[in-house]
Amino acid sequence: MIRPMQARDKAPVLGLIRATEFFTAAEVGVAEELMDVYLDRPDQKDYGVVVVENDQGGPAGYMTWGPTPLAEDAYDLYWMAVAPSDQGKGRGKELVRWLEAEVGRRNGISDIRKSPGSRISTGPATIASSTRSISVRSLEMDEWQRLLRGALRKPEEIARKFGLDIEEVRRIAKVFKIQITPYYAGLIKERGDAMWRQMVPDMAELQADSGESDPLHEDEDSPVPSIVHRYPDRCLFLVSHSCASYCRFCTRKRKVGDPSKIHPRYIEDGLAYIRSHPEVRDVVISGGDPLMLGDRKLEVIVKGVRAIPHVEIIRIGTRVPCVLPQRVTEKLVAMLKKYHPLYVNVHFNHPDEITPESSRALALLADAGIPLGNQTVLLKGVNDDPQVMRRLMQKLLAVRVKPYYLYQADYVSGTEHLRTTVEKGLEIMENLRGWTSGLAVPYYAIDAPGGGGKIPILPKYLQAITDDHVVLRNYAGELFVYPQVKAKPKRKPRPAAPPCYSFDGAPPMP
Repeated sequence: MIRPMQARDKAPVLGLIRATEFFTAAEVGVAEELMDVYLDRPDQKDYGVVVVENDQGGPAGYMTWGPTPLAEDAYDLYWMAVAPSDQGKGRGKELVRWLEAEVGRRNGISDIRKSPGSRISTGPATIASSTRSISVRSLEMDEWQRLLRGALRKPEEIARKFGLDIEEVRRIAKVFKIQITPYYAGLIKERGDAMWRQMVPDMAELQADSGESDPLHEDEDSPVPSIVHRYPDRCLFLVSHSCASYCRFCTRKRKVGDPSKIHPRYIEDGLAYIRSHPEVRDVVISGGDPLMLGDRKLEVIVKGVRAIPHVEIIRIGTRVPCVLPQRVTEKLVAMLKKYHPLYVNVHFNHPDEITPESSRALALLADAGIPLGNQTVLLKGVNDDPQVMRRLMQKLLAVRVKPYYLYQADYVSGTEHLRTTVEKGLEIMENLRGWTSGLAVPYYAIDAPGGGGKIPILPKYLQAITDDHVVLRNYAGELFVYPQVKAKPKRKPRPAAPPCYSFDGAPPMP
């Protein structure tokens, strides 16, 4: 039986949507918003929400649909999901047949038939009669979405794939979400290698002897839920809570993966904040990963920021080119290039992450005139080797990405096994400067705990400084002297001459 959705259906419907593991968390949030609007105004004509019942009378599946904007006699199938336990029972087909009949009823068509070869679940479909035709569109899945659907998420999958203890994986998953794209899982060659350490869960994450949930105190600098405003002329705009893969060293693990922390409903609040703060000239769009949003949703955000007169620069921070490069499409970059000046900061930590697939994604962005920078995190067992780091920076330049920052790993709970000493970072910087192109040398910085911001850290090249000279050490350890500008001696002012009075030759007094 198919019936309109009721308030009591909301929780089980959201549960079955998540159980399918098909939709991203951001999409689940949007679906929830559509449900709320429908339940508040069930008589509105914009769209409908229906459920198909299971044998117990509860929701076995649900569907949201409505008229296609700016099109006559056309309808969009926005969302459709069937509970895993009810799949294979014809529930989806039942929903589609109901929609066909409802569309026909609304448009006065009694003899409805689908065009041969069309499938409502995978692309455009046409419902036609001898007198008129009506199209019913559904969201066509792109390649990257299909790949993301196959990501490793369930503890059982993770444990089986990587030979881990299932109960340990379950314990870790309760603390921080686990997800690895098939593409990135394919880069892992052996247990404990650089890619493994970044993505595969480790029981060390549960050690509670160090770290903080919010070491950078971002929440204290958050005037509205989607904004972090720490620096005078720029702010961070969090627009997506989901990532393609969840890095085990994530700074925002307290937020990402949780739709209640970075929710679509906060986006307008963020735009309103930026509009009301004319000192903000640079907006960094981040998350989660902004590129986990669909093109249309992302464009609404980017366009909204670009429309603010005092915003000069837009930056997008993403790890998608590294972990899901198929997400970077010609359609995406064609949209982004409309909003220049726009920069993209990517995140690569190891030279083996630069593959033909990621290089193609980076080339698409660079060819669209988008300047690319890279932010690397220094991680034990991943890139804490001078030769590995040098090769990473050189390979980045070869694919038109400028190394931007090398970050000391943040003091985040559950990441002690991945942190290095600061001395290791200084050693790496000394093995970059002078030993390879200056273009390949990033800033080495610590994002100071307590909200102090990014503080640059440099090896001690300046050995001594006096009024006469500066003693410098070069990359090879040799000392050199640079003469200071000699200060000109100050002239002593001449003393004022005392007044001199003379009466010689003066006329006699009368």
